[in-house]
Amino acid sequence: MNTFAKVGRIALMHLFTKKVGVFGTTRYQELGMESIFPRKVSISTEEVNLFKEYYSCVVNAYGRHNSYKIFMWSVELGLSEILISRDNEGKLIDLIHRCSEGPLTHIVIAVEYRDHNDDSSKEGEEIIIYSLTDEQKRIISDYIHNKELDEFESDEEFTFKHGYFPKNN
Repeated sequence: MNTFAKVGRIALMHLFTKKVGVFGTTRYQELGMESIFPRKVSISTEEVNLFKEYYSCVVNAYGRHNSYKIFMWSVELGLSEILISRDNEGKLIDLIHRCSEGPLTHIVIAVEYRDHNDDSSKEGEEIIIYSLTDEQKRIISDYIHNKELDEFESDEEFTFKHGYFPKNN
């Protein structure tokens, strides 16, 4: 019996294996003057780190990748991309909170490696497909719910809506 997680992994693996250039191609690559970066697509056996931080492209910052692309997938919603820019960067769970429109089952993280030191062995795309566990789905749901309460309810709004009146000392 196929579960949503298994069907999702198969569909995403097929999509990203066949998709041409997740990060796009340059004019020189299209003309055949530059080689297209190799791509590695894999299904992770580990859980995705919801609290890892993702930043937009930063030049000359040691240890940062050139660029990330993060995709969310579920049976109901399909595939959608989280756009990472200077205005939208941070922890993965925060990015999901800002961009999610419903329950998720998979996260896809694509990383483009580029080495500008003429060492082409360090260039390429790595795409990792993560299936969310039930615990991670609960964490995301609770986080989104709590963030919404924190953002939209002041103490006065909470008192008015819920009828709770704290005792004054």
